[in-house]
Amino acid sequence: MREITFKAKNVNNKWVYGFYTNNEGSDHYILQQSTIGLLWVEIYSPTLGQYTGMEDKYGNSIYEGDIIKCNKFYKESSLPHQGIVVYNNDYCTYATKNEQGTTVFMHLDLDSIEVIGNIHDK
Repeated sequence: MREITFKAKNVNNKWVYGFYTNNEGSDHYILQQSTIGLLWVEIYSPTLGQYTGMEDKYGNSIYEGDIIKCNKFYKESSLPHQGIVVYNNDYCTYATKNEQGTTVFMHLDLDSIEVIGNIHDK
């Protein structure tokens, strides 16, 4: 079964990881498991990204909003590629988005993916 987790920046601009919930649409939280139970960490919702279920070549989890570099299959060779991880509703899959458009993950060399940042980091 696929792990469904999220990451987002908390009100102190630090990344937090866990389950996402909101309080009737106004307040947004990541729930984190701790030794005393669940912690409700308030987050800045525009930074929210869902885990794709995949890891990069170094074992780092890949989330929506991450910036990745990798190789893209093109005809009988491959080309360097970089983009922002997004969910593509047309194909019901994760993809990258950049100046050239959208590329679904099945056209990428998954073994070459490296997370190099996130659109919400400065």
